[in-house]
Amino acid sequence: MHLRSLGIINNPKTSKPPLASVFIRCEENANLNHLSEYGIQIKQSKGKIRTAFVPLEHIGRLSEESAIDRITPSRYLKALLDEAKNTIGLPNFQTKTGLTGKGVIIGIIDSGIDTTHPAFTGRILQIWDHTLSNDGNSEYPEGLELTGNLPKRILAMSRDQTGHGTHIAGIAAGNDPAFTGVAPAADLVIVKAVLTYSRRCTNAGFFSQKKKLTAVYTEVMSSPCV
Repeated sequence: MHLRSLGIINNPKTSKPPLASVFIRCEENANLNHLSEYGIQIKQSKGKIRTAFVPLEHIGRLSEESAIDRITPSRYLKALLDEAKNTIGLPNFQTKTGLTGKGVIIGIIDSGIDTTHPAFTGRILQIWDHTLSNDGNSEYPEGLELTGNLPKRILAMSRDQTGHGTHIAGIAAGNDPAFTGVAPAADLVIVKAVLTYSRRCTNAGFFSQKKKLTAVYTEVMSSPCV
């Protein structure tokens, strides 16, 4: 097994030894705190499956612990969204059915969307951004509503600061040759919840946003909303 394939954490700016990220299977209530004297960081205090950061030189010491049954190295993950559509049989399904999502509105409550991304050109009907101030003309007091027919510079006021919402929109409805979404012809209604690295959204907030998506947009736009 090559070390380069493992989850090795190495900070060249310090003199500390590199750490291996591992999974541990152990007794459910095992107390492993004493392993800290070897620089081993157990990230959970209870449970049969735990994770840990272990100095490479002390992996042997971890394996000697009687309460531990198994140690599994962590590995770096790879983004393979370009392969996902083939894995689930999407191209074959679309060829057989001719379904592309046309006439359907997909509502996404997340961190927003990159309005400049070509994979969504012409299909963002509306954005309800909870991080922008209301202009006083909305039926809902929270956030600012932006319609898709506004100039690009106005739409760009709403930004996806984490990239997560754009990623999810791409999976659902991206229209890109390499990363085609499940419904590449569907229209999009985006709710940017308070989802940045420093702010969060409550489940009550999500309920309110979902209610608007399923009620307002299906009635006003007369299209199925999913």
